[in-house]
Amino acid sequence: MIAGQELTGIEVEYPENWGFTDAHTTIMVETNPDDPHSVTTLCFTSSDGVDLFVPAMDGHTKSWTAHTLSDDRARIKIGDEVYSIALELVTKDAKISELAPMARRKFPNLDLPDSENAPQNIWLFKVQPRIAG
Repeated sequence: MIAGQELTGIEVEYPENWGFTDAHTTIMVETNPDDPHSVTTLCFTSSDGVDLFVPAMDGHTKSWTAHTLSDDRARIKIGDEVYSIALELVTKDAKISELAPMARRKFPNLDLPDSENAPQNIWLFKVQPRIAG
């Protein structure tokens, strides 16, 4: 996964439900609007599909997470469509046990590590509508 520039695609409105993202293995996230920086990553939805979450393993080492902490404005690309969003940091220490239900819904055959062998320092962001202004 190599970082890129500004996302291209069809700009669409923020959806009421993100359930359709389960059909996409990865998404692209663009941060730092003044000098766009994009990455490819995973996403998971809440059980009702209303909320979308973006994890970052070893979040403290990623440029896009640092950009997000200083400016929450972002864009995501799912398929050919681009959504203007805000990213809200939920936690800097998400547990596999907390993410497992969302991950298994999207990837039913996923073999998750037990809590003893699970990765640490998983940052979890919640996708929010971007407030104009």
